[in-house]
Amino acid sequence: MHRSFAQLTLLNPNIAYQYAFVYIRQTAIHIRNAVISNKRKDLVQSVYNWQLMQCLYMWTRVICHSHSSTEETEALRELAYPLVQIVLSTLKLFPSPRYLPLRAHCVELLLQLQATCDKFIPTLSLSVELMAEMTSILRSKPRQTKMAGHAPDLATMLKATTQQGGDPQWRKAMVEEIFRLLVQSSHVIAAHPAFPDVTLPLVHRLRSMIKGCKNVGDVHADEEPLR
Repeated sequence: MHRSFAQLTLLNPNIAYQYAFVYIRQTAIHIRNAVISNKRKDLVQSVYNWQLMQCLYMWTRVICHSHSSTEETEALRELAYPLVQIVLSTLKLFPSPRYLPLRAHCVELLLQLQATCDKFIPTLSLSVELMAEMTSILRSKPRQTKMAGHAPDLATMLKATTQQGGDPQWRKAMVEEIFRLLVQSSHVIAAHPAFPDVTLPLVHRLRSMIKGCKNVGDVHADEEPLR
């Protein structure tokens, strides 16, 4: 549906810009209200839900299509910057480990924008931050739950329950998802001259996280450590 909608917007980019501007602005207002209310629970929930996430996915697809199109889509392309700021604000609104799946969705959106719009977005450092929070979860011992043996579908998840946070299957899936984001974030900037300088401090941070994590073996016992 997102792809079809994005293709429709390119039929008349000037009219599409008017609607995109209004809806992106409305999304920004929701996030601003949640921020200035000292992250009141009901206002945070008005942002951290599938309706808003699908909205972000849809407009991300539209902006990405406008950058890859040969049509006159300059107006739509200008919305890339405010959309990036909205996704970043969503990611940082309520940095709780329980919302790691939602924040992984946000990094995925930023990766799409970075790869298509040729904009520098600190997706690599954001992915490392997610891995750091995941490492703090791994420091506690996993526990068997009723969901044991069932691999969670992170693509349809925004929030992890307390029970899921201790489930080995959820932990493994979450680590693999964040690792995928790390690899993709590195790939996007791999050809940039500053790549070694950007990655060096992050590699040191990853090494220190692995050394400080006592239960890495519970997640990937068969994998080699980072060297």
